[in-house]
Amino acid sequence: MKDYIAQGAEFTICVFILADMALARWRQNLKRDAIVLAFLMLVFLLNILVVTFHRTTVVVVPVLLVLFGFSRFGWRGVVGVVGGALVLAAIAWPASDQMRKRVLSFATEVHGYQADNAVSPAGERLEFYRKSVGFIAEAPIIGHGTGAIRELFRQSSAGQSGVSAVAAANPHNQTLAVGIQLGLLGVAILFWMWIAHLLLFRGAGLAAWAGLVVAGQNVVSSLFNSHLFDFTHGWIYVVGVGIAAGTVLYERSAGKGGVSA
Repeated sequence: MKDYIAQGAEFTICVFILADMALARWRQNLKRDAIVLAFLMLVFLLNILVVTFHRTTVVVVPVLLVLFGFSRFGWRGVVGVVGGALVLAAIAWPASDQMRKRVLSFATEVHGYQADNAVSPAGERLEFYRKSVGFIAEAPIIGHGTGAIRELFRQSSAGQSGVSAVAAANPHNQTLAVGIQLGLLGVAILFWMWIAHLLLFRGAGLAAWAGLVVAGQNVVSSLFNSHLFDFTHGWIYVVGVGIAAGTVLYERSAGKGGVSA
């Protein structure tokens, strides 16, 4: 894998696609297949909780759990799925030093940023967000142009100290990264794309669920990263959404008699 964040994102997608496959096999009374798929799902899940844990997981996994529970079982399913996940997280917590350190250090990092402008992962993100909002306010409609992020941060960090002196290459937020370069017009197009893809994947079927997982994972993780502008994550989105969307559109067209079998 490229890095632990990319591996975590890819394995998260695997977890939720395997979960739907296992559920479908179970409902088809293919119990052996369902158990094998569920076991593989747990292997991927334990990997992202214990081996490649990062704090974005704390937000992405619960959102996808709610989507899975609601789409497959209704609101009662949300309670059951989330409850099971909490039990599994409680089991993984003492086994994962990385999980404990990353979660427990968040409040300390935020306090250090607010009190001393200290450099830390959480502090950097808060500072990048603060500066990014200012950059967007300077050119709110069409932005500063593509490729402007690095230079804007370089200029803002000149003569500064602590985390304010960090010259970022991106603001670690997809909306802000687009807004700085393309303004609110670009942000509107970004949101339109996300909404169009999410709406496309409404309905039953593995392809629709796979597309919803890939798109949903990207939307949520992009709150804390510029994933559409990252090579690996960008191609995960392009390939995952592209194949799923093509399959869904084909199936719907075939169902209406538009494509012969």
